[in-house]
Parts: sequence; structure tokens; C-alpha cells
Amino acid sequence: YGIIFLVLLMALMCAPMAMATTEISDFNGLKDAFSAGGKDYKLAADITVTEELKTSKDVVLDLNGHVISTDKMIHVGDTVDTTKRGTAGSLVLNNTSATVGEIRIIGTEKHGNCIQVNGDWTQPAESRTNIPSTLTINKGVKITSTGWYCVSVFGKGATLNVNDAELQAGLDLASVAIRGRGNPWDNGTTINITGGVFTAGNVYEDSKPENGSGLVIYHPQSGDLRI
Repeated sequence: YGIIFLVLLMALMCAPMAMATTEISDFNGLKDAFSAGGKDYKLAADITVTEELKTSKDVVLDLNGHVISTDKMIHVGDTVDTTKRGTAGSLVLNNTSATVGEIRIIGTEKHGNCIQVNGDWTQPAESRTNIPSTLTINKGVKITSTGWYCVSVFGKGATLNVNDAELQAGLDLASVAIRGRGNPWDNGTTINITGGVFTAGNVYEDSKPENGSGLVIYHPQSGDLRI
């Protein structure tokens, strides 16, 4: 019996420990998750974002059938302008509930609120380094926006993965569901789409047909787009 007990004890000691899931029920908890990372997080309630969020950590977030409403930017990676190179971050959005989990972006500014994946988009372009920030949106998650964009993918190293999720940009605008950065030299981005539903506004920008209408994917940069 002693030998059997010792074998069982050693097996338990060697078995991988399951990572505990931390529940989030308010904005402060969500903000702490973005700041700390390193854990699996799960929403226990709908949450309204009251200030800009950004993470340079690894965050796995289960929306669990709840809604995050925001009229602020959400940044993955903290390079947020052209003057200061930041650190990579990773955000994985899951949904284990039978009810769709949603991030609802509120705003009408043309270059306004969205989830932005930040690689290196500092200036000058020729001195950029690879900053591997990654946003992964999995099945059961929906990103909606009343404004111009759902997700922006900016700078060298930025990666977006969409796996059977849904993205819907503002329907009454010349909106874009997935937005790249508007110059060919903004290279080094990667967008992988394995499936999903993507919707953009079917109207002309500034009511002028020559300006073009909404797009599901706007990809002017030199990057990889895999569908």
C-alpha cells in the first residue's frame, strides 16, 4: 500500500495544475485584468467601460454571454501613437455560453473608437521593429460598432485572428469591419480569418459615390491577409 500511495502522490505532483479562472463583475475588475494579465478571466455581468483600456500582457477573456459596452478605445499592445514604441500584448476573446458574448463599441467619429491591435507604427517607418501584439476572436463572440470600425490592425507585428466570430460595423456609415493602416509602407501585419460573419455600412462616404462605400476589410498596407 505504501508503494501505491507513493506512486499516486508522485503522479499528482507531476500533473499540470489547471489555471484558476478569475470572475469579473465590474469595470475595475476588467481594468485590473488588462493590467495584470497572466490568467483566464470570465465575465459574471455586463460591463460598461468608463476609460480607455490597454494591455501589454497576455489576457484570456471569456465573455460568458455578457456584453462589454464602450465609447473608449481598447488597445492590445501599448504602442498607441507614432512617437513612442511600446510593448506587445495579447487578448483572446472566448465565449463559453450558449448566448452570444458581445463587445459593443459606441461612437460615430470617423477615426474613433474600436479595438486596436498595436504592432510598431512609430515613425520613421524604416526603423520599426517587430512588436507581436495579437487579438484572437473566437466562435460565439460578436464585435459590433455604431461607428466606423470594429477592429484596427496597425504596425509591424500586429496580428488579428478571427475564428467563426461576427464583426458588424456601423450600418449607416461608410464603415469598415476590419481596418488596416492606410499606407503601403505600414508592413508586417497579419490577418487570419478561418470563418465568420462580417458586415459593413453600405453607404457612400460623405454621400459622395466617388469616395467609396463601406468595406468589410480595408487592407492598404503591405501585410499578410489569409482567408
